[in-house]
Amino acid sequence: MEKQDILEKSRREKTDEGVTYAENEGRRYGEISFCLLIIAVLLYNLAKGMDSYLPLSLLWGYLAAQALGKYQARRERKFLWGIVFGAIASLCFLLCYGLRTW
Repeated sequence: MEKQDILEKSRREKTDEGVTYAENEGRRYGEISFCLLIIAVLLYNLAKGMDSYLPLSLLWGYLAAQALGKYQARRERKFLWGIVFGAIASLCFLLCYGLRTW
């Protein structure tokens, strides 16, 4: 395949690898900062003797949503399990938080 053919095919696809790379890097740093923030809140709650139902609910909800995206893209059964268990854990922690603060 000639260089011009490759360039023409890339133009027709209307995808920019630079934009895709930037989005993936931003997503990666966002995930890292989210996990660090959850860890900080969990450690703070542990030090203060408080429950951690809400941050754990957010964490498990995030993991379930991430598994959903991966399952839709790859259709692997392990991601389906991640969706189910993550959603159940998230709802249970959310219920515990609601009952505790009601």
